[in-house]
Amino acid sequence: MTRRPFCTKPSRQALSNRAARGVGLAVAALLAVAGCARAPEILPSPPTASWYRAPDFALNEVRRVVVLPMEHPPQDLVAAERVRQAMAAELQKTGRFEVLCPPGDYFTCWRDDSLLRGIPTAELLADLARHFAVDGVVFSSLRDYNVYGLPRISVVVHLVCTYNGMTLASVDGQWDAQDAAVASRAIAYAQHNQASHRLGDAQMILKTPSWYERFVATELAGLLFIPPS
Repeated sequence: MTRRPFCTKPSRQALSNRAARGVGLAVAALLAVAGCARAPEILPSPPTASWYRAPDFALNEVRRVVVLPMEHPPQDLVAAERVRQAMAAELQKTGRFEVLCPPGDYFTCWRDDSLLRGIPTAELLADLARHFAVDGVVFSSLRDYNVYGLPRISVVVHLVCTYNGMTLASVDGQWDAQDAAVASRAIAYAQHNQASHRLGDAQMILKTPSWYERFVATELAGLLFIPPS
């Protein structure tokens, strides 16, 4: 039997998922990859994100991806770049594939408006595939970003095949610390990373934008790789 290449057109299927369990599994898996002996207990929570993954998408056949600059509101340029870099770092930590994340201004040579609008054209994908020698491209959008009071970050991410433009995996979620369950997960994340990041009080993650961005990026990266259940 001939094996189908991973970038053949997947049969699109809307995945009705249990995001609460998925988020917990995602965080636990990524912390395990990072070398933590034991992940914190992640309590069930209301859904804060939805995801899609092509049923016939074989992760082990994606060898190299490039993370493009995020689409963002004009006032959130700096925040979008920080979130993009954090997301790329967490994707790299999964060990699934090599991740390229050039500085945002590197992409000014591509004048195609679709680069930041998340609408990949065949020409753009072919150009990126040749230039970076990648199998996939990560398009993303920072929909909401607020760090005054309790933080709130909304992000949409798509991993797109360079060969046919199909979406292989995607996440659409909001991480609002006003939701007690989200805040609890963020604090649990901080407790596991206090030593490496020198965060004295885990509660401070809710008052430290760069830390909260890393927490969101960790959950984003994990959700991209949770198989359908």
